[in-house]
Amino acid sequence: MIGREQELSAVRAQLARTGGDRATVVVVEGAVGVGKSVFLAAVAEQASADGLQILTTTGVPGGQPDFGNLHQLLHPLLGDLGSVPRRQADALASVLGLGEAVERNDLFVSLATLALIENAARAAPVVVVVDGFEHVDTPTRQVLEFFARHPAAGDLALVVGLRESGRGTEVLHGVERTRVVLAGLTRQQARALVDEAYPRLSARGRQRVLEEARGNPLALHEFARASWLLESTGGEPREQPPATRRLESALLGEVDDLTRGARQMLLLAAAAAPGTPLAELLAAGADLGVTPAAIDELERHGLADPTGGSLRPADPLLLSVTYGGATTAERQAVHQALSAVSADPFRAVWHRAAAVSWVDEALAGELEAAAVTADARGARREATAAFARAARLSDDVDAKVRRLSFGAESARRGGFPEDGFALLQEALALAHRPDDVARLALTEIMLGISYGTPARSTEDVTAVARRLGAAPTEHAGALSATVLAGAAARIWWRGHPPDEVALVREALGALDGRGGWMVDLAQGMLDPIGVAGQLKPRFAEILDSAIESALHEPMGPSGSSTTRWLNALARAAESRHDLAAAERAWDVQVRQHRATGAVGDEIVALCGRAQSRLLAGDLALSWADAAAAVSLAVERRFGVLARAAASVAGLAAVLLGDEGGLDEMRRVGQAQAGADVSVFVLAYEEWAAGLAALLADDERRAWEHLRRVTRHPSTTRWAVADIAEAGARSGHRDEAADVVAKVAEDASSVASASLDARVARACALLTDEDLQDDAFDRAVERGIAAGSGLELARTRLAYGEALRRRRQVVVPREQLRAAVSGLEASGAEALAVCARAALRAVGVVPARAVVDPAAVLSERELVVARLAAQGMSNKEIASVLVVSPRTVAAHLHRAFPKLGITGRGQLAGLPLT
Repeated sequence: MIGREQELSAVRAQLARTGGDRATVVVVEGAVGVGKSVFLAAVAEQASADGLQILTTTGVPGGQPDFGNLHQLLHPLLGDLGSVPRRQADALASVLGLGEAVERNDLFVSLATLALIENAARAAPVVVVVDGFEHVDTPTRQVLEFFARHPAAGDLALVVGLRESGRGTEVLHGVERTRVVLAGLTRQQARALVDEAYPRLSARGRQRVLEEARGNPLALHEFARASWLLESTGGEPREQPPATRRLESALLGEVDDLTRGARQMLLLAAAAAPGTPLAELLAAGADLGVTPAAIDELERHGLADPTGGSLRPADPLLLSVTYGGATTAERQAVHQALSAVSADPFRAVWHRAAAVSWVDEALAGELEAAAVTADARGARREATAAFARAARLSDDVDAKVRRLSFGAESARRGGFPEDGFALLQEALALAHRPDDVARLALTEIMLGISYGTPARSTEDVTAVARRLGAAPTEHAGALSATVLAGAAARIWWRGHPPDEVALVREALGALDGRGGWMVDLAQGMLDPIGVAGQLKPRFAEILDSAIESALHEPMGPSGSSTTRWLNALARAAESRHDLAAAERAWDVQVRQHRATGAVGDEIVALCGRAQSRLLAGDLALSWADAAAAVSLAVERRFGVLARAAASVAGLAAVLLGDEGGLDEMRRVGQAQAGADVSVFVLAYEEWAAGLAALLADDERRAWEHLRRVTRHPSTTRWAVADIAEAGARSGHRDEAADVVAKVAEDASSVASASLDARVARACALLTDEDLQDDAFDRAVERGIAAGSGLELARTRLAYGEALRRRRQVVVPREQLRAAVSGLEASGAEALAVCARAALRAVGVVPARAVVDPAAVLSERELVVARLAAQGMSNKEIASVLVVSPRTVAAHLHRAFPKLGITGRGQLAGLPLT
């Protein structure tokens, strides 16, 4: 069963405990369509395979006659009725219609039932499985409750399934039981279910099904089936999946007597935006002849709650089914009524557009303008839908392509990759104008980088760029360079495959100087070291111009703003070891994307800023950014982005000595094992694993991991010293020396003190012992020049340990003392532990500095630390401070290194009050 493994294991564990003082009782709850019947069938099958006996009965809406479910349940055992005491057997036979009528005695009926089941249990424990418990006839429920409480029923188990908040909970009140709640499937599980059952459903059709079904298995099956049938007969995917009779029956089966007015009000609520004021629904209803009595009827049936000024459905799926089951004319009528009363201009034009089924260019233009406004305020779900609807109304192909491309870009930035990909594919089939072709190529590339969606090869993209560049227009070169810059960015993530680099470089050369700074950017992404000399004089100017544009130009769905290129500029800066420029670019992006609701781009920017801060030695802030990016990506189920952020957070956790954080990030990475992962992400995962192995003195494993970092050239330069150390300690000195020599050659082309310091440490680690002093002295000098406390401290630690291995005692102390101080100040607790151990080995007991929490912590960090010291969990602290648990975690991770500790257990010993 997809997505139910944990719940099945929980029930199986309970059934394994059968044989105590009372019957084992498990209550399986879930909403309509969540899969209770399928789950209970799986429970029965699993229990039978485990050697247990199974008895089943099913409650049905409308109910059975008294004891009808009991008859169904006991049918396999009735042949043994003669073994039951006579009066009890007669009472049971009478109510089941199997013998002479005698005076009804419910106690005797219950005792006879218990006796039959006990007799059966002598061979093997018995599991009674009851589906639809809320519909089981009352006398049968009372019998089941009797043996659930009876002390002689230890070899019995009762597993009942009922609708959440069903009346069955009242019957079982007071019975000791285990409650298992079946929630909706996760996005990933829902997609797997749909893909398995309907693999030929279009991407857009699947997206609509996933959105509307909300993880409900029955809705997923029914919506997907109806959508596939529609597509297989030549129909286009609908904005709302068609409902089916089975789904309608499941949700509305008990209220078939709803009046037309109540059903019309449900349809109005389904067509309106969530949270639409009740007054607007009533006003629209009045135009359709619906009275306020319809609201009362829905409330009376428990289908909707009108309190709070809006009409909230008991189950959001109810609205999807109601809308999907309505006819086109019915839907158009309610949209027309809503358009006349909506106070929101966007909603008014949206409803007008939804009320027509023919092309209307004027209306399409209005809706496009409304979509642009919605996109600007960050309402990208609404904007995407509006752009798509405007495209449907278009009678001009170019206008349609523009609207589809705007919708695809809005969806990408808002974090709706399936929507974006579906609109992109539709637009690509029609696009021919150069602006549209270039815009779509960039959206396609960026969707692929961030979300792993399919994209054209670099060869195909380069061919597109060449065609754009050959056009006899003023902006041909700029459009071509823009597409090539996007291709270069993707190549950077992929680790610079030589054949792809050659393709893009050749296409850039064909522009003959056209394309402006975008050509410089593309060259910088392809070969940041090779073009460093020619790019450096202009890079600061290019970055300043891009940041200025990003701060003052709106980032619209056309993608014309420079904000999108700050990502590539930041990567180019990092590759040139200009961390100050990189962090500046990332910081602007984080603020811009957060302010405009571009959650997907915000995650990318947070991850990028975390990387820059990590490389600069700011471990606490790096962890805070990366952890926030992971949390956002996991919450939105963005597998590729989650793993990318976790790779950076994992390396920060290794340095911080945060084993719990490292384990958490490894779990995130493993959960996204099927994601399309870039070489860059793999390199960071290998770096973290290799460094962790070095710290654990597992040199062989460290080398196996760190040698694989070399697949990504930019990351290799940053990790060169760790690669050298692993090679020296594992017996792969020559292989490591080759890597260091290449990076040293690169360093000669880049005026970067940071890179020089890393290369110097790497060279010192590989130098023969009799020459190491001079090599480490140079490395210390370069570390001081680089201004990175962490890098300098790591060099001093390596120097001190090298001296100690040569059996020197007094000389290493100076280096190791400085290393301990620098590593503690940087929060690199894992390395500080090593440094303190080395210092003790040369006869010095390191003193931990006494830290005044009030002096080093911010006001909020101090408050959070005080509450954590009292034993409060992150969730409890978040409740007190009215913030999210993620924010609490970020405060603590920033506070720990400042306080010189590695975990919350050490807070109690600090002067926090």
